[in-house]
Amino acid sequence: MFLWLLYLGMFSVTLSLSLISYYENYTASWVYQTAPVSKPGALINGAVKALLAKFFIPVYLVMSTVTFAIWGYKTLDDILLVGFNSILIFYISALMSTHYLPFSQQPNAKQQGGKFLMVLLRIFLIGILVALHWLALKISWLVMALVPLSVAGCWWMNHQVQQLPWRKIVV
Repeated sequence: MFLWLLYLGMFSVTLSLSLISYYENYTASWVYQTAPVSKPGALINGAVKALLAKFFIPVYLVMSTVTFAIWGYKTLDDILLVGFNSILIFYISALMSTHYLPFSQQPNAKQQGGKFLMVLLRIFLIGILVALHWLALKISWLVMALVPLSVAGCWWMNHQVQQLPWRKIVV
């Protein structure tokens, strides 16, 4: 049960990723074309990190504290793995979505409604991740062995988002 509690923070954060491009004063996004930015992935990566810091980390810390208080120190490796897996899923979601620069789109209910399928796909991926993590609990050393793989995946996905070129950005 504690796995669902720990992964709960990802459900709320995945929606924020799809909404980061919408802003009522979207016409100010012209500054992106005039700024000397060779790779716009750096802007998207900054937005992803800001969402993680503002929305995911506080929720995750609360859920981790509750998990540790109820289930004890035996869950520390799981808490660590869930943290990196969540960041990994967040970066995968960022790469899978249509690449708009932050705050560069006019709020449009029709466009936002079309993203429902992508949100369902993200929720499905999180569910698969929870199931795989639960299966990994059956082998005592496997969870701790998966942490470095998750960290490496986070690093690689961070690099992939950082390297997004202008041709992949929808203007």
